[in-house]
Amino acid sequence: GLCNSVVVVTERELGSVICGKVALKQLQAWGVGGDNVWAVVVNRTEFPKPLEISEIQTQLACGMLGVVPLATSASFDEVISKAESVNASFAEIGNRLIANKVVGMKL
Repeated sequence: GLCNSVVVVTERELGSVICGKVALKQLQAWGVGGDNVWAVVVNRTEFPKPLEISEIQTQLACGMLGVVPLATSASFDEVISKAESVNASFAEIGNRLIANKVVGMKL
């Protein structure tokens, strides 16, 4: 009751998305839902067949706030580049949350 938005964090694999869906059902049982619930997808590891973001959005039936890219890489320059990309993703998600009206990402 003290927050404006709730963010569910999931990965791009089916088990994680199913857990997110269960969490969202619990939130709905508590009266939290609609435009106040968002999802963020994190790429913590590489999956052989990651779910598409649009499929995750369909499964969760809520707006997508952002996607955090995979941060691992082989060379030092690639690690720095990925870290900057991850930081930019977090900043973008944060900026969306602090806006007067939360606006999801365009798919």
